[in-house]
Amino acid sequence: MEQPLNTSLSQQQMEKQERAAETIVIPDTSQEQDIQEGGIRGWATVFGAWLVQFTMVGMATSFGATQEFYVLHFLSQSTPSQINWIGSVQLFFQFTVGLAVTKLLDLGKFTLLKWSGGLLYIFSMFMLSLSKPEQYYQVFLSQGVGMGVATGMLYMPCARVVSSHFRRHRGLVLGIITTGSSLGGFTFSTLLTHLLERASFGSSIRTGAYISLACLISANLLMRQYPAGARKEHPAAASASNPSPVKASLLKPSFVLIVLYGFVTALGLWFPVISIQLFAHQHPLISARLTPWLLAIINLSGTAGRVIPNWLSDRFGALKVNLATTTISGIMAFIMIICTTSASIVIFCIFYGFFAGATVALFFPSVISLDSNAQSGIRLGLACVPSGIASLIGTPIAAALVGQQQKWWAGCVFTGAIEIMGSFLLIGCLLLNKKGY
Repeated sequence: MEQPLNTSLSQQQMEKQERAAETIVIPDTSQEQDIQEGGIRGWATVFGAWLVQFTMVGMATSFGATQEFYVLHFLSQSTPSQINWIGSVQLFFQFTVGLAVTKLLDLGKFTLLKWSGGLLYIFSMFMLSLSKPEQYYQVFLSQGVGMGVATGMLYMPCARVVSSHFRRHRGLVLGIITTGSSLGGFTFSTLLTHLLERASFGSSIRTGAYISLACLISANLLMRQYPAGARKEHPAAASASNPSPVKASLLKPSFVLIVLYGFVTALGLWFPVISIQLFAHQHPLISARLTPWLLAIINLSGTAGRVIPNWLSDRFGALKVNLATTTISGIMAFIMIICTTSASIVIFCIFYGFFAGATVALFFPSVISLDSNAQSGIRLGLACVPSGIASLIGTPIAAALVGQQQKWWAGCVFTGAIEIMGSFLLIGCLLLNKKGY
């Protein structure tokens, strides 16, 4: 009689386990133990994400080149502050759209995201090439809104998908993919600066669009989400689990501080990048031949800034390294106002490009370092939204401070003070994180 009894007990235990499986959701950390570090699929995804950064974010960071052309020629009837809104809106959507599409990413719909985002980006770029002189709304809708939304559809999801392939070297690989934005900014700013001097606006933009088309097709063929397909969950369990990452994040003081840090830093970080060529153009001691290369220098030096500090973050901690890079970026912003000669502005561009690039590249690793679950799409998307809002308003605020009177000192002081404020927020985040908050 013992055998039937044992069989009955085992059946009851199996039924209990099946019922438990319907209600319990395995947290993200349970998957980390199964991650095979990199592999062919992982490194192919890294290269694909690098191409996305090269194309989409690189074009956004090269806005300073087109801004100078807009102010002096193509949109000369619009104020510099109005033109700044084009680049700011593009950055805003780059950071905020990720939260809107995170549900699709968590459901394993990355393939849909990457192809639809790439298609929208190329369409918007060709529409930009058809824009007419002094038609501000055409440039704003195609470059600011269209290209910005498309970039946002892939910016955060690419970082999330890449990090899912790695566990020990996430900081390094996230830094590697962000070098694409620096090299892309160097390439597109150099290309557009020289094309706009020799060809029409439409043909110059279309040249960039064809390059972007080739890069995005290659990127989409290379990138794969890990694990293949969506994580299987019971619907009831999934609906019960989704609110928890947001609630847990908002109740964690260190996470709130890192989000505030992202907001504050993004208020000032982009002003020197976007305005450097216009700044040089209005200072006669800076060579006119050098001016078109300044943004390229910032982006090129940012390539090293997005790798070396991220490599150090895997050894010493992302928050500590980020604190150093943010502080130095703030100091460099104060120094910008005295860089009115050719030699001094080149030195500024090299140092600011390195440390500002590192600050951008270390944001995702800093968020992830606070919680092993922070790699979830919802949490990364939530962290990006305040940065997007700050990117929307920060550069126009600095441009308004500079004004028609060319008070560059006001924009530099604003940027430097904001970056130093971000450093204090990081110190608070570090202290709270050490205490488990």
